[in-house]
Amino acid sequence: MQTFSKTKSKVTREIGLTSSNILELARLELSKNRPFRMQVSGNSMTPNICDGDFVTVEHSNQKIRVGDIVLLSSVSDTALVHRITKMEDRSGVLYFTTCGDASNYQDIPIPQANILGRVTLIERKDKLVNLNNPFTRLISRLFTFFNRLKFRSNKD
Repeated sequence: MQTFSKTKSKVTREIGLTSSNILELARLELSKNRPFRMQVSGNSMTPNICDGDFVTVEHSNQKIRVGDIVLLSSVSDTALVHRITKMEDRSGVLYFTTCGDASNYQDIPIPQANILGRVTLIERKDKLVNLNNPFTRLISRLFTFFNRLKFRSNKD
C-alpha cells in the first residue's frame, strides 16, 4: 500500500529492518528515485531514532557527509541505519565508517557502494524530524564530532 507522509513525499511499503528482503526492496525503490519508508528495530541509534520509529530513506543526490544517517548494507549483508562518523579514500575507493549513536564501538568500514541512501525523515508518534533542514544537519555534525571525541578518549 502506498501512502503519503505529512511532507508530501511519496512513501512506499512499510517494512522493517528485520524483513528478510529489505535490502533488495530498498535497492529497487531507491534505484527508481523513490523514497523508501521503513520501521526501525533496535536501540543502536537512541535517542535520535528509537525502536519502532519510521524513517524515510532517499537516494542521495547530495554528497554523503560525516554526520549523515544512512541505510547501509553491512559486511554481513544485513540492513543497518547508522550515522557516518568517518570517510577515507583507499586507493581511489571511498570507505565510510559508521556507528550507532548509542554504541561505544564503530562499525567496520564499508565501501561507498554499500550505502543505499540517506535518512531524510524520522517519524515518532506525532513528531516529524526533517533531516534535510540545515539546522538539523548542523546538529547532526556536532553530535558526530562529540561522539568521535568519545572514541578517542576510549582508546587512551
